[in-house]
Amino acid sequence: MSVSIEPGKRIFESNDLLVTQNQDGGSRWFYIPQPVVRPRLRLYCFPYAAGSPALFRDWTVLLPGTVEMRAVTLPGRGLQADARPICNLKVLSGHIAKAVAAHSDTHFAFFGHSMGALLAFETTRELRRRGSMQPVHLFLSACHAAHRFSENRATVENMTNEEFITHLGRLAGTPREILNDRQLMEILLPSLKADFLALDRWRYEADRPLNVPITAIAGRDDEAVGTEAVREWQQHTNMDFNFTAVAGDHFFVTSAPEPLVELISRTLRNDAWL
Repeated sequence: MSVSIEPGKRIFESNDLLVTQNQDGGSRWFYIPQPVVRPRLRLYCFPYAAGSPALFRDWTVLLPGTVEMRAVTLPGRGLQADARPICNLKVLSGHIAKAVAAHSDTHFAFFGHSMGALLAFETTRELRRRGSMQPVHLFLSACHAAHRFSENRATVENMTNEEFITHLGRLAGTPREILNDRQLMEILLPSLKADFLALDRWRYEADRPLNVPITAIAGRDDEAVGTEAVREWQQHTNMDFNFTAVAGDHFFVTSAPEPLVELISRTLRNDAWL
């Protein structure tokens, strides 16, 4: 895939809402660094916008040995590097739900950070619509509750490529050495921008609360997402709800993964899933 990054040129136009097809039953949707034979539980991890599934690679040594971690891999990166990016969150959640349902031989939980939290939530609702097994727990991290998600968001729909790269730099979630590598960014821009376009174009649709426990997690120093907006995920479950504030800014998922994984493990253990 080659995309010119000429100043003022935009990568995506309105007709780029494309759907990718898998020929392998959905396995390309998941990066599994350490497969577990007959796991007691699978933890599906959804990365933030422009995030790589590899950011969860080290979680395998932090999780209990009976848990298999599967990081969601979106089109245009990782195992799906040859697939066209998708700029539609509902389409993505449909594909992921189908892939999860095809591998639902054991119980599973979802963890999502920022955009990943919203995608995990939508995937859970899609599983419910399909009558498929749903996660035993939702861990939603650094994300406004769904009904508040679009409040005060900077959109990228009309940004040029240069403006978008500057925007990524301000968010501080993409390493500076990657942003400064023009050849690498030429390859990565379509998939990175697709994530943000999917968020820009998504609109919350009210539905009944989930019958899935939710743990909402906020960073105490997160200037992008306030703790009260995260706490409002309580409105989206009929089951147990827990809210936790942890040390760190918006990207505590990478700066301090140990206490985060411990929280997930402890919660699942207390619920007798481990």
